[in-house]
Amino acid sequence: MSELKPCPFCGFDVAKSPLGHIWCDQCDYRLETDRYNTRPIEDALLTRAEAAEAEVKRLRNALAEFASTENWFDDEWASEIIESGREFAREILSEKGGE
Repeated sequence: MSELKPCPFCGFDVAKSPLGHIWCDQCDYRLETDRYNTRPIEDALLTRAEAAEAEVKRLRNALAEFASTENWFDDEWASEIIESGREFAREILSEKGGE
């Protein structure tokens, strides 16, 4: 098993017994070793947070590129940007089921 996570109830470090149990001296939490580090809700939330952070980074980069563009008054350029924005909106809406 890899490194043990802190106690899910009090946050203190836990220890592994020779009999294969995990225990916390702080709150007396005990559990079998093979089930201890499995926290599906926490793992799912971390996955969602990582995806959100990646999306924020992508959007910040797109915004920075947009802000650095000097051709603000070029009609052809504006048309391309508007169409690109529409395509992006359609893509996002189709990925999220219209949410």
